[in-house]
Amino acid sequence: MSVALSRNRRSLALAAWLIAGSAAIGSAQMPDVRTMSGVPRPVEDLPAGTVSVRVVRGSLADVAAGIPVELSVAGTPQVLRTDAQGRAEFKDVAPGKIVQVSAVLDGVRLAAEEFQMPSTGGVRLLLAGAPGAASAGGASGAPAATASPGTIVLGGDSRIVMQFEDDELEVFYLLDIVNGGSAPVKADPLVFELPPEAQGAALLEGSTRQATAEGRRVTVAGPFAPGRTSLQIAYWLPPGRGRVRIAQRFPAALSQVTVIVQQAGALTVLSPAIREQRQVSQEGRVFLMGTGPGLAAGETVVVDLDGVPHRARWPAVLALSLAVLALLAGGVAAARSFAGGAQAERERLAVRREQLLGDVQALDAQARAGRIDSRRHAARRDALMTELEAVYEALGADAGGPDDEARRAG
Repeated sequence: MSVALSRNRRSLALAAWLIAGSAAIGSAQMPDVRTMSGVPRPVEDLPAGTVSVRVVRGSLADVAAGIPVELSVAGTPQVLRTDAQGRAEFKDVAPGKIVQVSAVLDGVRLAAEEFQMPSTGGVRLLLAGAPGAASAGGASGAPAATASPGTIVLGGDSRIVMQFEDDELEVFYLLDIVNGGSAPVKADPLVFELPPEAQGAALLEGSTRQATAEGRRVTVAGPFAPGRTSLQIAYWLPPGRGRVRIAQRFPAALSQVTVIVQQAGALTVLSPAIREQRQVSQEGRVFLMGTGPGLAAGETVVVDLDGVPHRARWPAVLALSLAVLALLAGGVAAARSFAGGAQAERERLAVRREQLLGDVQALDAQARAGRIDSRRHAARRDALMTELEAVYEALGADAGGPDDEARRAG
């Protein structure tokens, strides 16, 4: 099956399953953000002494940019504003210190549990407020004419999904373009240049009408309404030789890297952008899901698939070789058959030559003995010599001539 909509109608059904299925997978990975809000999580993927705080409204997709976050150590506060991905990152916090973190979002103070800074690695924190105007906007409605400059990101529910059908690798980008503000954002178009090997690129049903696909380029024109704008890109890659690399540059900041790949055989998924990886099941299928921290606008996600299912080429090569050998064998047999037939014919002519020579010798003996008159002798001898000439001609010039043989026979 191909994801190119013109190639197979099942693409729409598959895409719908993937959108719903990967959303279910994502929800299995990420519970209600309110249950995670304010809970410190020690991690080893941050430099020692680092506290990373993320602020959202209602869901991970609705990041809160430009929000002041306060970190207090021993009564000494430090304030940073969240970036376009809703994150504020504090560095060089001394190990063993008691830390307090809080932020005010839409007039409500969000406070995290106090925690002691670990001696190794860092701490991640999520502060989740109630859904606000940012999450109430339409996904793809027409933005108001009063659009203003601002920031948009690819929200945390964005993901790359891959699955196999026969030898083709089908790739889906299921993206949420998030405007975390309360007003439309006027921004340059988002341009996605798909990998050079991508074929059959198409936009799936449910994508914003602001998006267009032309060849390997997908463009989403602004302005962008508050909330989420859905973009779903699909393409396929031709059969490979067991290893595939996909490198995709994203024109907007990516809140979190999520890559979901259907498990097949000994397939492995490697990417510098993936920090954690595990298996999940969905609709009877097993997937490898890798996640990692967000990326800035213009950065590239590189995913290497090793052990990609593909048909071995040796059976086709062997079949072709056997066919060639069969043709050669047939040609040799035919040549041998021809050579054998020619040899048999030559032997038959040689026997006939000896018979004719014997007849000429006997006829001449009868003439010398007076047992045949000269007229009959001449006529009979001419007939024998004519046939003998034809035999010698068939045998070739190296066989001598009928007259010489006839004279020797006489």
